Amino acid sequence: MDAATVGWLTLATVLSMGVIHEVLHIFSAHQLGYLTRVTPRFYRRVVPYALAVDLEKDGKQLTGTWKSWDAATKAEYTDIAITPYLFIVPFCVFLLLTHHPVLMMWSTGIIAWHFINYPLEWIIV
Repeated sequence: MDAATVGWLTLATVLSMGVIHEVLHIFSAHQLGYLTRVTPRFYRRVVPYALAVDLEKDGKQLTGTWKSWDAATKAEYTDIAITPYLFIVPFCVFLLLTHHPVLMMWSTGIIAWHFINYPLEWIIV
C-alpha cells in the first residue's frame, strides 16, 4: 500500500470515527429519553473545531453548568458522555492486538484522541 492510499484511508478512518463517536452519544441519549440535535462548534465564530450533541428532555434544553444540575441529570449526562468510550477504546485495543502496522497506527491515534477528548465531554457551551 502506498503512502497516498494510507493517507486517504487514515483521513476516512478519522472522519468515520468522529461520526461513530457522535452517533453513540445520540444513541445513548435517545435510550435515556432525550431529544438530540447535532451542532457545530466554532473557534472565534469562524473555524469549526467540533460537533456537539445538544440535549433536550421534557421540552427543556439541557443548559447551565455541571454543578447546577441535580444528581439524576448528572448521572444521565455521564452515561451519555462515556458511551462512545466504552465501545471505541476496547475496539481499538483489539485492533492493536492484530499487529498490523497500519491498524496499530490508527488505533493508537484514535485511543490518544479519545483520551485527550474525554475531559472535554463535561464542558457544556
